[in-house]
Amino acid sequence: MRTEFTAKTKLQAFQRANGTCESAGCGAKLTPGKFTYDHRIPDQLGGDNSLENCQVICSVCDKEKTRRDQCDIANRYCAGDARKERGGSRAMSEECDERLGDRGMQAEAAILTPGVGLRNPR
Repeated sequence: MRTEFTAKTKLQAFQRANGTCESAGCGAKLTPGKFTYDHRIPDQLGGDNSLENCQVICSVCDKEKTRRDQCDIANRYCAGDARKERGGSRAMSEECDERLGDRGMQAEAAILTPGVGLRNPR
């Protein structure tokens, strides 16, 4: 289940960002309504709600990072599912892509949709 940062953590992260996007290499000026508080390591991958794991990023960077995070989470899910089927061996990414097929992006998006969760794509 996705957890949010406290108001105190958000305030401290915003002050640390000093009005600029904290995503590596961006530095865009943050404007009201066009930024988000992001988990550097998503909570689904073991990240916590600490200040160190919170970054303030612009909407453009948020969309790209969310896409990457969804792929990482879906790959972890698929690899774990395939390991179970093989009695503990590692899954290959090609098999994951084949199994997710056209529903891959839907499965990835479902992971980060509150209250939806990931359903088995088979």
